[in-house]
Amino acid sequence: MSIHLHGGTWTSSQTVLTLANRAGRFLSILSRETGSISLSDATLDVSVLWSAINGAAKNHGDRRNLRRCVCGALERCHPNGAALSEALFSYTIPVTKPAVTGYSPDVVDAIEAMMKDQVAAWFQRYRRAVQDAYGSLPQDWLQLDASDLAPQETALPKRFATTEDELVPAMILLATLDNLGPNLGIIRSFTSDSVERSSEIAGFATGVKARNNQVIRTPAPAGGLFSFVGLLDFVTAATSVDRAFRQHSFDFDRLLFIPTGADGVLDHAPIGKWWSSQVAAAADRRDLPDSISFRKLRKGAANRGRSSGQRIIGQPSLCEHSRLDGAPP
Repeated sequence: MSIHLHGGTWTSSQTVLTLANRAGRFLSILSRETGSISLSDATLDVSVLWSAINGAAKNHGDRRNLRRCVCGALERCHPNGAALSEALFSYTIPVTKPAVTGYSPDVVDAIEAMMKDQVAAWFQRYRRAVQDAYGSLPQDWLQLDASDLAPQETALPKRFATTEDELVPAMILLATLDNLGPNLGIIRSFTSDSVERSSEIAGFATGVKARNNQVIRTPAPAGGLFSFVGLLDFVTAATSVDRAFRQHSFDFDRLLFIPTGADGVLDHAPIGKWWSSQVAAAADRRDLPDSISFRKLRKGAANRGRSSGQRIIGQPSLCEHSRLDGAPP
């Protein structure tokens, strides 16, 4: 009996390793309690499964991830898997109040300004790449399909390759733009289908919380490159050719924040390494932190937008209030 460990295409390798350890403990406890490690056993009941999940994962976050994996396995192989899964998800797992102090407004502004310069440079590079490939720059150049830009190519043209130098600034900027404050898990989940325009100046951005696979559909401004929806629109366009040449799987090929040739979405480690190299090379390091924290970015952006009554992406009002503790008036 195997348990599928990946909670989603963007699950980090560290999360998978932790989850594998917790799954092993779960099966060990299940064997001790029932004499079997088979999740297809018709005699399994909810109380035994829940007890094994709690025994295997003490941390609330690990417990959520393990429950999701166990439920997925039950739905695939147990004769009453759907009902057992629904019953397991009915148990409440507390949310730990985050003890994070957000970046100050000056620091958020400095990070945002630096990332805007980087994204603007990518915008210009992609514009030139489209012009070179198309022979001109049509008015709808950001809506051109990959088949329009590389119709005869059998391999990805180098001018349309995407790197960490382009994707990381866009990810960091999404954490601050319009003070919406999505977490890194939601940003990593964005795909070519995440943006839904409702008008010329507004739209919706749909992402998925890594913790519980909750789908978050958020209204957001779309007023140019440096608006939340506008930036997502640009990243979708600028990665279109690269994504067309991935030929991996339907879900994987739609994800936006995967550098050319990489086997997964950018996560904390490469983003942190990239940030450190940029700060070390910066001529003016004033207000720039030595390391980058998306949790601090998120709270810093939320603090900055508090006076306008903005919501935080993916948070109910109670959790949202706790995240804004200590925000300046």
